[in-house]
Amino acid sequence: MTKISNHKQTTFKLILFIVFAFFNSKVIAQDVIYFDEKWRKTTKDSAYFYRPKPLKFKTKEVLGYKVKSIDSIFKIKDYYIKNDSLEFQGYAIDEDARGLIGEATWYATSGKLIATENYDYNPKNSQGKFIYNCYKYSSYMALNLGYHY
Repeated sequence: MTKISNHKQTTFKLILFIVFAFFNSKVIAQDVIYFDEKWRKTTKDSAYFYRPKPLKFKTKEVLGYKVKSIDSIFKIKDYYIKNDSLEFQGYAIDEDARGLIGEATWYATSGKLIATENYDYNPKNSQGKFIYNCYKYSSYMALNLGYHY
Protein backbone atom coordinates (compact mmCIF):
# COMPACT_ATOMS: atom_id res chain seq x y z
CA MET A 1 0.00 0.00 0.00
CA THR A 2 2.91 2.38 0.61
CA LYS A 3 4.31 1.80 -2.89
CA ILE A 4 0.96 2.72 -4.48
CA SER A 5 0.67 5.80 -2.30
CA ASN A 6 4.23 6.89 -3.20
CA HIS A 7 3.51 6.31 -6.90
CA LYS A 8 0.40 8.51 -6.75
CA GLN A 9 2.32 11.17 -4.89
CA THR A 10 5.13 11.12 -7.46
CA THR A 11 2.64 11.27 -10.35
CA PHE A 12 0.83 14.18 -8.72
CA LYS A 13 4.12 16.08 -8.23
CA LEU A 14 5.09 15.45 -11.87
CA ILE A 15 1.72 16.72 -13.15
CA LEU A 16 1.94 19.75 -10.87
CA PHE A 17 5.45 20.51 -12.15
CA ILE A 18 4.33 20.25 -15.80
CA VAL A 19 1.35 22.55 -15.20
CA PHE A 20 3.56 25.05 -13.35
CA ALA A 21 6.20 24.97 -16.11
CA PHE A 22 3.55 25.52 -18.80
CA PHE A 23 1.97 28.53 -17.08
CA ASN A 24 5.36 29.94 -16.10
CA SER A 25 6.54 29.86 -19.73
CA LYS A 26 3.39 31.70 -20.81
CA VAL A 27 3.99 34.40 -18.19
CA ILE A 28 7.64 34.77 -19.21
CA ALA A 29 6.68 35.07 -22.87
CA GLN A 30 4.37 37.98 -22.00
CA ASP A 31 7.12 39.80 -20.10
CA VAL A 32 8.63 41.24 -23.29
CA ILE A 33 7.22 44.19 -25.21
CA TYR A 34 8.14 44.60 -28.87
CA PHE A 35 8.37 47.92 -30.74
CA ASP A 36 8.75 48.88 -34.39
CA GLU A 37 11.18 51.58 -35.64
CA LYS A 38 8.80 54.35 -34.54
CA TRP A 39 8.35 52.92 -31.05
CA ARG A 40 4.84 51.61 -31.65
CA LYS A 41 4.00 48.33 -29.94
CA THR A 42 4.09 45.43 -32.37
CA THR A 43 4.70 41.69 -32.63
CA LYS A 44 8.08 40.00 -32.38
CA ASP A 45 8.09 39.30 -36.14
CA SER A 46 7.99 42.99 -37.09
CA ALA A 47 9.94 44.40 -34.13
CA TYR A 48 13.02 46.59 -34.28
CA PHE A 49 13.38 46.97 -30.49
CA TYR A 50 12.27 44.98 -27.46
CA ARG A 51 11.91 45.68 -23.76
CA PRO A 52 11.91 43.04 -21.02
CA LYS A 53 9.43 43.70 -18.22
CA PRO A 54 10.84 46.62 -16.21
CA LEU A 55 12.01 45.95 -12.67
CA LYS A 56 10.54 48.03 -9.85
CA PHE A 57 12.76 49.77 -7.26
CA LYS A 58 12.22 52.13 -4.36
CA THR A 59 12.83 55.68 -5.56
CA LYS A 60 15.14 56.65 -2.69
CA GLU A 61 17.33 53.56 -3.19
CA VAL A 62 17.99 54.45 -6.84
CA LEU A 63 18.08 58.24 -6.81
CA GLY A 64 19.45 58.73 -3.31
CA TYR A 65 16.55 61.00 -2.35
CA LYS A 66 12.80 60.72 -1.86
CA VAL A 67 10.40 62.12 -4.42
CA LYS A 68 7.03 63.24 -3.13
CA SER A 69 4.19 61.07 -4.48
CA ILE A 70 6.57 58.67 -6.26
CA ASP A 71 7.40 55.73 -4.02
CA SER A 72 8.79 53.45 -6.74
CA ILE A 73 10.36 53.77 -10.16
CA PHE A 74 11.06 51.27 -12.92
CA LYS A 75 14.37 50.36 -14.53
CA ILE A 76 13.86 50.39 -18.30
CA LYS A 77 16.19 48.52 -20.64
CA ASP A 78 15.51 48.53 -24.37
CA TYR A 79 17.41 46.36 -26.83
CA TYR A 80 17.92 46.17 -30.58
CA ILE A 81 16.27 42.97 -31.74
CA LYS A 82 18.76 42.31 -34.55
CA ASN A 83 21.76 41.81 -32.25
CA ASP A 84 20.36 41.96 -28.69
CA SER A 85 22.56 44.95 -27.86
CA LEU A 86 21.44 47.56 -25.36
CA GLU A 87 19.72 50.58 -26.97
CA PHE A 88 18.52 52.45 -23.87
CA GLN A 89 18.88 52.22 -20.13
CA GLY A 90 17.25 54.44 -17.54
CA TYR A 91 14.56 54.87 -14.90
CA ALA A 92 10.94 55.89 -15.36
CA ILE A 93 7.96 56.65 -13.15
CA ASP A 94 5.87 54.00 -14.93
CA GLU A 95 6.37 50.72 -16.76
CA ASP A 96 5.69 52.40 -20.13
CA ALA A 97 8.64 54.79 -19.65
CA ARG A 98 6.46 57.86 -20.22
CA GLY A 99 8.35 59.89 -17.63
CA LEU A 100 12.08 59.43 -17.24
CA ILE A 101 13.82 60.27 -13.98
CA GLY A 102 17.48 60.11 -13.06
CA GLU A 103 20.16 59.13 -15.55
CA ALA A 104 19.17 57.86 -19.00
CA THR A 105 21.62 56.47 -21.55
CA TRP A 106 21.26 55.68 -25.27
CA TYR A 107 23.48 53.40 -27.36
CA ALA A 108 24.02 52.69 -31.07
CA THR A 109 23.63 49.16 -32.43
CA SER A 110 27.42 48.82 -32.20
CA GLY A 111 27.24 49.45 -28.44
CA LYS A 112 28.78 52.92 -28.77
CA LEU A 113 27.44 55.45 -26.28
CA ILE A 114 25.27 58.05 -28.05
CA ALA A 115 24.08 60.21 -25.18
CA THR A 116 23.49 60.41 -21.45
CA GLU A 117 21.01 62.81 -19.88
CA ASN A 118 19.74 63.42 -16.36
CA TYR A 119 16.06 63.96 -15.72
CA ASP A 120 15.02 65.72 -12.52
CA TYR A 121 11.57 65.55 -11.04
CA ASN A 122 9.84 68.93 -10.99
CA PRO A 123 6.11 68.67 -10.21
CA LYS A 124 5.54 72.36 -11.06
CA ASN A 125 6.90 71.98 -14.59
CA SER A 126 5.04 69.17 -16.31
CA GLN A 127 6.63 70.16 -19.64
CA GLY A 128 10.17 69.89 -18.29
CA LYS A 129 12.77 67.22 -18.85
CA PHE A 130 11.01 64.88 -16.44
CA ILE A 131 8.05 64.23 -18.73
CA TYR A 132 9.79 62.77 -21.72
CA ASN A 133 8.44 60.30 -24.20
CA CYS A 134 9.89 61.10 -27.59
CA TYR A 135 13.00 58.90 -27.43
CA LYS A 136 14.73 61.57 -29.47
CA TYR A 137 18.04 59.72 -29.80
CA SER A 138 16.64 56.30 -30.55
CA SER A 139 13.97 57.66 -32.91
CA TYR A 140 16.58 59.62 -34.83
CA MET A 141 18.77 56.53 -35.07
CA ALA A 142 15.87 54.34 -36.16
CA LEU A 143 15.01 56.76 -38.94
CA ASN A 144 18.63 56.63 -40.10
CA LEU A 145 18.97 52.89 -39.47
CA GLY A 146 21.77 53.58 -37.04
CA TYR A 147 24.21 54.80 -39.71
CA HIS A 148 24.56 58.37 -38.46
CA TYR A 149 26.40 57.40 -35.27
